[in-house]
Formats: sequence, structure tokens, C-alpha cells
Amino acid sequence: MRRIIIEVRDGKVKVDFQGFIGRTCFEEHDRLRRLLEQLGIKYENVKIREKPEARLTVGEKHETTVNY
Repeated sequence: MRRIIIEVRDGKVKVDFQGFIGRTCFEEHDRLRRLLEQLGIKYENVKIREKPEARLTVGEKHETTVNY
């Protein structure tokens, strides 16, 4: 089962993508970012932490931090 859990605490937002394998996690993150921007929500100072599931796609390497 794939889920996106969003937690807001002390002015910070934590987004946890569960059940996404390989590149799909990063694609869903980008899709969520675009949707928020369409609503006028700025998406800045983003730090991404890879989970083991993100590394299941052989040969792909991803940035560990992203700034939009």
C-alpha cells in the first residue's frame, strides 16, 4: 500500500512517502510540489532523506538535498 503522510509541527512540515519503490518516490514528491505551487504554497528549504526503498532501482543515484 502506498501512502503519503504529512505532519505539521512547530511551523515545519514533514512528508513521508511510504510504499514507493525506487524512482516513483521522487516522482510523487515532484508531483506534490507542483500541486502545492499551483495552490500558491511556496515549497522551500527542502531536505530529502533517502530510505532503503529508494535504492532498490539498480544504477540510479539521487541527490540527498534539494532546494526549490
